[in-house]
Amino acid sequence: AGPSLATWMALDAAAIQRAFRDVCGEDSFDADTLAFITSTVEEEPLDDSQALWDVVGAFLEDAGVAANETAGLELCGRLFARLFPDSGATAKKEAFSPPARGKTQAESSSKPMGTGAALEKPITLSSLLNAGDGVKANFADAWSV
Repeated sequence: AGPSLATWMALDAAAIQRAFRDVCGEDSFDADTLAFITSTVEEEPLDDSQALWDVVGAFLEDAGVAANETAGLELCGRLFARLFPDSGATAKKEAFSPPARGKTQAESSSKPMGTGAALEKPITLSSLLNAGDGVKANFADAWSV
């Protein structure tokens, strides 16, 4: 069960911003992004950390505080527990350490990305149109009659 209506309505902008700064890091978001996150959290009824992720997940990934959805859900669990302490959600007490800025997900994670092999060179239109061995693929103009 999510937080009570009274608890949700008692949230104010300062409490939301403080929670995001404390959990994600003081300088994780610029003022405009934090203001947008705050207004979104104020307006959306949130039942659990998954709902919070659905609302702010893209911002957490963009800011570099969550490398992927798994890390983001864990972070949202701590945020949710901080925003709604009477909801029964529990936050882990370990300190949060965002990945270093400027690194890609692949560089900051020990797990391989995806299941396919890494590209060795960029994909170009000419490589798609050329089936190899000098044989051209038979692509027709969809608009010609």
